[in-house]
Amino acid sequence: SSKTIPSMRIHLDDYIQSLIGEDDLTDLITTTAERLGDDGEFEEAVKVLKFAANRIRFKNSENAEKLRTMALTYGLKTKKDNSSFFRGLKVLTDRHPFSLRTWKMFVRFIDKTEYTTNTPRFVNKQLDKHPQSVPIRLLNGHHFLTSGTTKRALEEYIKIYHTINGDPFLHLFIGVAMLGMSLNRKLPDRHLMVTKAFAFLFEYKRIRCEKKRNAFTEA
Repeated sequence: SSKTIPSMRIHLDDYIQSLIGEDDLTDLITTTAERLGDDGEFEEAVKVLKFAANRIRFKNSENAEKLRTMALTYGLKTKKDNSSFFRGLKVLTDRHPFSLRTWKMFVRFIDKTEYTTNTPRFVNKQLDKHPQSVPIRLLNGHHFLTSGTTKRALEEYIKIYHTINGDPFLHLFIGVAMLGMSLNRKLPDRHLMVTKAFAFLFEYKRIRCEKKRNAFTEA
């Protein structure tokens, strides 16, 4: 009797997917996690999402990745081990180096936990691997700006500007960095730097106002 059990074993995930489909199964799991999150049961939500992501054999890897990302989002709201969470977050950023959403989560985690161990080194390593990633380069620029290395920050922002020069906030970052550099009395042509800074700041204002007008017109 017990010898026949292995041959009769049924993979529950295959059975459920055959009934409702993989995408619907993913929606069911995420909805369950959302309800747990609404009730403040973040740890339970993380358990559900991690179990499903690791145990269900998804044919579409994006579904499993969606669950892992959601697990990290809820994990950020718990008081669990930060080092374990940081390792999971590093894996996610390594898989999706161009995802702005993923790097925003990374920044929220750093801001909330002040978990800065090896963070600059990790970001630089990722930038070496993915030099075309705008989120990583932007994060690197912010790091330089807040640490007082204004020139390096401006260099990072300018590199991004050559890729996406229509973003209003990029004009703001460049303008602020240039103003910071102009405070250096040893800088030649300080007045020219101030003029350039305000040119970017006024362009930031123009783009923002234009977007607001367009949004109002469409509404």
